Amino acid sequence: MKKADVRSAIEAATTKKGGKLEASREAERIELLKKPKQRFARILHVGPYAEEPRSIALIDALLENQGLSREAWHVEVCVSDPNRTAPKKLKTVLLEPISA
Repeated sequence: MKKADVRSAIEAATTKKGGKLEASREAERIELLKKPKQRFARILHVGPYAEEPRSIALIDALLENQGLSREAWHVEVCVSDPNRTAPKKLKTVLLEPISA
């Protein structure tokens, strides 16, 4: 994927009449970054966002068992729409970067 492809996708998404991202300032901030490869621990958290620490604790236990640790930041991928899904059914993929 090239930066021009990302720019085109943003343009299409923010100019579509009646689309969810029409005139979105946040979508305009999206950029393509190249970063070095990194290992992540991943878990599917099901439930309210406030209960994510429970899932992160499971990742911490797994990593500790293998002599590893995670970095201080993480990535969340919201699979469910919080405006349409009950909190107890929300699905979020948690990606925890593994420290070397």
